[in-house]
Amino acid sequence: MYYTELQVIRRYRFDFINFNGNVKNEVKSYIENIFERNESVSNTQQRLNSIKTCFELLDAHYKIQTVLELNPAHAHHIRDGLQQIKDEHGNRKYELSTMKGFYTEIKLLYEWILESKSLEHIENPFKRFGFSNIDSFVNKTEYIPEIVVEQITKHIQELPSHVQNIWAMMMYSGMRIKEALSVEVDYLYEYENEMVFKYISLKKPKHSEDPFHEIPAHEKLIEAFNIQKQASEALRTRINSKVIFLSEHMDKVTLHSQRSMSIWINKLIKKHKIKDEMGKLFHYTHHMCRKTVIVNLFTNGATLQEVADFINHLSTKTTEKHYKEIAKPQMAEKEASFFEKMFGDVTNQEIMSPYTAEEKVALVQELREGSRETPEGHGLCYKHIAFGPCVKNKCSGCNFLITGPQHLPKWYQLYLEQKYVVDELESKYKSLNIHDYENYRVFQHAKNELKIYENKIKQTEKKAMEVGIQIDRPKELVI
Repeated sequence: MYYTELQVIRRYRFDFINFNGNVKNEVKSYIENIFERNESVSNTQQRLNSIKTCFELLDAHYKIQTVLELNPAHAHHIRDGLQQIKDEHGNRKYELSTMKGFYTEIKLLYEWILESKSLEHIENPFKRFGFSNIDSFVNKTEYIPEIVVEQITKHIQELPSHVQNIWAMMMYSGMRIKEALSVEVDYLYEYENEMVFKYISLKKPKHSEDPFHEIPAHEKLIEAFNIQKQASEALRTRINSKVIFLSEHMDKVTLHSQRSMSIWINKLIKKHKIKDEMGKLFHYTHHMCRKTVIVNLFTNGATLQEVADFINHLSTKTTEKHYKEIAKPQMAEKEASFFEKMFGDVTNQEIMSPYTAEEKVALVQELREGSRETPEGHGLCYKHIAFGPCVKNKCSGCNFLITGPQHLPKWYQLYLEQKYVVDELESKYKSLNIHDYENYRVFQHAKNELKIYENKIKQTEKKAMEVGIQIDRPKELVI
């Protein structure tokens, strides 16, 4: 038997025709470098398409001849332009996570050129902008928001009894689905005039002989347990079992399946169009119940140790990790409320006139998600692309600027630095026996800048307190 090995030459075509000047050679070299690292053709093509899209947006206003010509104004223009691109139905074409991917690609291109030409001392303008808060909104929800819990609870009676009971027992105990499906008839009992619920924990301390975890039994848990206990009595008697979550299919008695439980709840969500705070249809998973119990305990003032004891975390470090995961999206929700309020207060009709009704909704969403942050990192820009490229070097006094509570430390820093500048100028003038220094343009400019910072701080602090966000102003800052 003979084998003939043939070396197959594959040819791939990448199109660089739409790039201007030396940009074509720079992008081509970059793509060749990526391809030589054995990246897949599809991924390489996707990178190239992202870079093309960014440069196509620039071509309408600029004729970039080399990538190193790009500056913060271009970076800002690309980000704004990506958010204005529509599909054939007139809807925004790209999700924010996709825009972030485009933006990342051109940032990497710029960084590669700096490294290849040993120009690392030059600042990459695309590092000054970011999509800082997207992950809090785009990532899969870790717990069930209160608005969703309320809607599910409102309609849960439409589901089979065993689904209602498993939902209630997990939501009031923090059990995992596998632990809940293994509950037996004697897991609820009275001790010293208090009802106690126990279950076999999937995770238990080493060297522990007791497999059970015990918690105080909530009245809703007791109710669901007793209903399920009674409903399963005939099947339990038939197969001589103590497990209460049993089902019968084709004369065969088995445990209810985890998958069928989640399917029932997600069907209910779809039927009633139950949405999260972002207006997206919610998707339920069983482990969210456990996370939601943790949220509720922390919200009601429980300590790390108390939560760890109730939820049966083997270490408070695990509980602390969950607390940090929970705190971030909760803060994002508060800041979302802040921006909606701030947006309504600071925008004016003339500036908002280029926006369609749909674009206004999308704009608020983008502001909430931090995708329009300024280069200085002290606020968000709501300028429409119709106003043309941004020519400002500083955003502090710009009419398009909206700032938020997470930016206050930056404003505090700016104010204290500017206060030092004003005090130094005043001291210098006095040492030179100049008494009319307040009429000097340099001093007026410095004082005006300080006033801008002061007004922004006062305005932001006031709005933050109105939506329940605590502030922590430095003691040395007095205004």
